[in-house]
Amino acid sequence: MTNIDWQLPPSTVQFLQRAPANHAVAVLLRHSVRQDHLPLGEAGDSLPITLDGRQLGHELGTIIGERLQSIYTSPVVRCVQTAEVLQRGAGTLLPVTHDRMLGDPGVYIMDTERAGDNWKCLGNEGVIQHMILSSDPLPGMVQSDKGAHVLMYHLLSTMDNVAGVHVFVTHDSILSVTVARLLKQSFCSFVFPQFLEAAFFWETHKGVHIVYQNVENIRAKIQHELPPK
Repeated sequence: MTNIDWQLPPSTVQFLQRAPANHAVAVLLRHSVRQDHLPLGEAGDSLPITLDGRQLGHELGTIIGERLQSIYTSPVVRCVQTAEVLQRGAGTLLPVTHDRMLGDPGVYIMDTERAGDNWKCLGNEGVIQHMILSSDPLPGMVQSDKGAHVLMYHLLSTMDNVAGVHVFVTHDSILSVTVARLLKQSFCSFVFPQFLEAAFFWETHKGVHIVYQNVENIRAKIQHELPPK
């Protein structure tokens, strides 16, 4: 991994430049560049981000700058480190808040022990593929459509309609499944998120706007899907 010339995903930068300034915009962000490949059958929770990862996270924070209104992160170390360098890049003293909907265990996991066996048997890509393709949940896990909607409304309610950019740092599995299910993309057509790839969410009178890479959709808001605060 050290031989790769890492850069910010163009889609993340491009949409940040045109994000609606008068709305609360949730940025569901994959963490920055981490060390090494994930051990087979493991989530690699102890792996930190690299020097490149720190530099890119700082650069992304600089791009967001004073528009940043809040930062939430999975408690896993690589996500926390991403949130911290982004915070410094934005030049803000906003707190970095841990949010277990974003990881450890994350919105899709009900039983960590049973769900952990899925990663051991299928690996990370196998788990993601099943969650995107199948309507049947894996053992110890939430049905994918339900989890995706719960997370989307969690992001929206957490922002509390405060205009600006609100960052939620998470993992590839959570970002991938959430976006694929909400945008109704198949596993074959879905473009796997790079480090610091993001999906964007905001509300208007038309509904919930969702943008990921070159795909944009508007979903009607369904009140009963709002998760309890």
